[in-house]
Amino acid sequence: MMLAVRNPGRVVAAVLVVTLVWLPASAGAAGDGGASSHVTRDGRIITSILTGRPLRYRGPGKAPASYWVTISDVVLADLFRLFSQHPELDDDPVIGELRRVVDAGVADDVDVQIEVVGGRLTTRTRLIPVTATPVRAIARRMITLLPTLRSQMTPPIGAAVVIGEPTFASFDPKTWATTVDRSLTVGALSARVRAWPVSFVLSGGDPRDDRPVRCSGTSPPFDPADPAPPSAQARRGGSCTYRYRTATGVRGRRARWYGSITVVWHAEWTADGVRWSSLGEIPQVSFFARQVRTATTAIESPS
Repeated sequence: MMLAVRNPGRVVAAVLVVTLVWLPASAGAAGDGGASSHVTRDGRIITSILTGRPLRYRGPGKAPASYWVTISDVVLADLFRLFSQHPELDDDPVIGELRRVVDAGVADDVDVQIEVVGGRLTTRTRLIPVTATPVRAIARRMITLLPTLRSQMTPPIGAAVVIGEPTFASFDPKTWATTVDRSLTVGALSARVRAWPVSFVLSGGDPRDDRPVRCSGTSPPFDPADPAPPSAQARRGGSCTYRYRTATGVRGRRARWYGSITVVWHAEWTADGVRWSSLGEIPQVSFFARQVRTATTAIESPS
């Protein structure tokens, strides 16, 4: 892994040079080395860092008292991108520790792990050596070729949403038809790689309901010309919607909830142009911040 970081006083941006698809990598439990865990594809570890909620254990059997979870290059980059966009996260202790690790320099033959105790992320990190095979290097390089797909959201980002009302997410058909087809050379291996989006995951960031919604890229957008109300349009097949349950900015809550749209790309490669091998699913996360308010009603007194 190699991250280039510019830091005038604090991290302003983190740029991926080589990166990895989502992690099926194992992480040994402290003391016995027998547990395994991974960063979930819906970005739960990012949400856990922001909110302090417990990280769900994904290994076999009951979760150990403590274990180490591998944070993929993708998640590291997304965390720093989110941090650069929202400087109010400067005092987050977990992000602070990850900043320290990245600022110290991370080689391309190690993974970053962070300790989980009692289901919660701590601020202890460690670097674990990995074997960078040519195919792994191709997989890490592949994500740098993927463009960011712009989604359509209703209400638009920046507008407050009302508790219980659906928010819609979709992609323009031309945007969703994007494909990547490139040639890469890593060491002695020359390969043709290609990728295309297959689905996306919408997470609103509401701490009372962190269940992500997996959607098709052809999900219909909200149609303001349709006489059907938003709730009826949301019930139609294929619609990708999320409903907030918790207002922001009250009783000590955050001023905004941090949500994300994760586009899932399928990638594959070939050395001879005939036999194609899968590189798996590659997530690409875009973040947004939402203000959520309760509905207001007007009550008129009789005249």
